[in-house]
Amino acid sequence: MSDEKPFIGRYFLVVDDEVFIQQLLVRLLKGLGAAQVEVAADGPAAIRIVKESDYQFDCVITDFAMTPMTGLQFLQAIRCGDHGLKRNMPVAMLTAHADSNLVAAARALDANAFIVKPPTREAMVGRLAKALERGIAVKPPVVYKSVPLTAG
Repeated sequence: MSDEKPFIGRYFLVVDDEVFIQQLLVRLLKGLGAAQVEVAADGPAAIRIVKESDYQFDCVITDFAMTPMTGLQFLQAIRCGDHGLKRNMPVAMLTAHADSNLVAAARALDANAFIVKPPTREAMVGRLAKALERGIAVKPPVVYKSVPLTAG
């Protein structure tokens, strides 16, 4: 793996409702060697992309605050295997603020990484490299279904 292009051959899905952030992440990931970067504006669109894709995503990068499905709801759907989603897919949570209750919920849902907006190249490399190398042993879906997804 090249230090300049650590994500050669990797497939990413970016889920964010802000076009600027989508474009920034696509540019950063492509510059870091990503083979493919798909973009969705919300959870339902992301689910469609994952289901219709000819390849498996190596990592999902999703915002917390979106409608009609939040990033936490999307992460919960992944961990529960809803819609045929791969339960152990690495997920990085993207946020502009750090509500401790939301972060706690994401941790309980086994989020692999947290990235602060707007992301820097260094943050992307560091956080995503750890997320990609550190697999998770998923818990039974009932554990993830019981995680409260709202701010305190």
